[in-house]
Amino acid sequence: MKSDDAGVAFCDGTVLHSSQCEAGFGVDWMTAIVKVTSSLSRPPTVDLSSLASLAALTLVTGLVLRLSVMYSAAGHFNNSDNTDMIVLDI
Repeated sequence: MKSDDAGVAFCDGTVLHSSQCEAGFGVDWMTAIVKVTSSLSRPPTVDLSSLASLAALTLVTGLVLRLSVMYSAAGHFNNSDNTDMIVLDI
């Protein structure tokens, strides 16, 4: 969302006059929305080592979660009494 004194442009290409947005969102909400979007348009300052640690943690957590779900599902299907048993090769 880009805002100036006359209008507000949304990411889908819609452009509305600021008074139309204030009528729909309310003055307080519109002020907060413009404030948040203007702060998001500045480039963030990120410490490279922190970003690398967060990325590694995200990858490891995702892998652990996937393996946990797979082992749980495999244990459930392998211990079932059904004759048409599904075995997951992990």
